[in-house]
Amino acid sequence: MEEKVDLLKVYLLNELPQPVKFVYDVRFSTKSEFKHEGTLHGFGNVYLHSIAYMDMNDQPRFHWQLMDTVNDKMEVAEGILRIRPVKLFEHITHMMHSSEPTFSYTLIEDFSPKKKQEPKETYEPVVKPKFVPVTTRTIEAARYEIDLHIEALVDDKKGLTNADCIKIQLDTLQRYLQLAIVHRQERMVVIHGLGKGKLREEVHAILKKTKEIARFKNEWSGKYGFGATEIYFRY
Repeated sequence: MEEKVDLLKVYLLNELPQPVKFVYDVRFSTKSEFKHEGTLHGFGNVYLHSIAYMDMNDQPRFHWQLMDTVNDKMEVAEGILRIRPVKLFEHITHMMHSSEPTFSYTLIEDFSPKKKQEPKETYEPVVKPKFVPVTTRTIEAARYEIDLHIEALVDDKKGLTNADCIKIQLDTLQRYLQLAIVHRQERMVVIHGLGKGKLREEVHAILKKTKEIARFKNEWSGKYGFGATEIYFRY
C-alpha cells in the first residue's frame, strides 16, 4: 500500500554532555504558532509538538535559541530553520527508500566563547528603545493531573471520528508527559475513564515506551475508581 505522510513530529535532541537551556518558537509569517522553553539535560531529548504536513507548504520558520547552562562564558547560539517544500519532499522520499524513521538538522556542534567587547567611547548617542511586539500567547505549565476525556479537550466533538478523538487524546498525553519531564515532575495522574479500555491500552503503550517513567499503576481509588493511571517518573 502507498504510504502517506499526515504530520511531522518535532523533537529537540541534546547530544552535548552538559544541560542546555532552549527557547523554541515556530512562526507562520509573523504569527507565533507554538512556543516552548526549558532545560534539556545532557544527551537528552524532548518532544515539542506536531505540525500538519500540509502546513509545511506555508514554509513555517523554526526559531531557536540555545544557552550553555554550565559555562556562562559561552555565546548564546540562535538561528532560524526554514525547510522548503522541495527539500522536505526529498527528505521524506529518502526516509521511505532507506526505511529510516527520521531526518534531522544540526543546529550547533558546540558553543563558542563570547567575543571580547571593545571599549566604548566616552560619549555615545542616545538611542531610543524600539517597540517590539509581544505575543499574548503563553505555554501551559506542567500538570499533576490530566483528564483525557474528549469533552475536556475540545469545545465541540461533533464531526470527530473515534480515530480523531484518540489522536487528540494521545497528543495531549504526550505533550504533558514531556512538560512533566522537562520540569522533573515526580508523579502525575492520567484520567482515561473505563469504556471499552481502548484509550487505557493506548495510554499504557505510550508509558511503556517512555524511558523517564519508572512505573505506573491502574488500581482502584476512591476518587477515580479504575478510570485513572498513576505515573511515577525517574531521572
